[in-house]
Amino acid sequence: MNNMFENDEAFLAQARAYFDGDTFVFRTIGMEVIAAAPGHALVSMEAEPHIGNAKAGVHGGALFTLADIAVAVADFNPDEINMTVDASIQYLAPSKGSVLYAHAYAKKRGGTMGFYRVDIADDLDATVAVASFTYLHRPFRTAEG
Repeated sequence: MNNMFENDEAFLAQARAYFDGDTFVFRTIGMEVIAAAPGHALVSMEAEPHIGNAKAGVHGGALFTLADIAVAVADFNPDEINMTVDASIQYLAPSKGSVLYAHAYAKKRGGTMGFYRVDIADDLDATVAVASFTYLHRPFRTAEG
């Protein structure tokens, strides 16, 4: 999958450091942030048996989680808290590949809301799912204010 955006190494390093604490996504499932820039992210996940469904395919919940973390990285701002307000995913085809890629990109990022699309494809370049997310972002406040 072509990431279709210019990677921002400083943004990527900052996002990786921030999301490193998400042990479920990055250690248990094994996702990896490959590239990132404000409003964009490319995240991968190997199609391992522990994320499979009863029919030996990748579980839809794992695909949704891949899309969700890709949007979280794309919307990342260290001075804000962001959260999903609305999300939908359309599963188009089972993956026959061994690696899945989610490319999240902002359709619009305003002062308090962001609208994102995510394309999920496998390493055989088959589109597996598409998703849309609405994100709310608020200024991060410390205990002092």
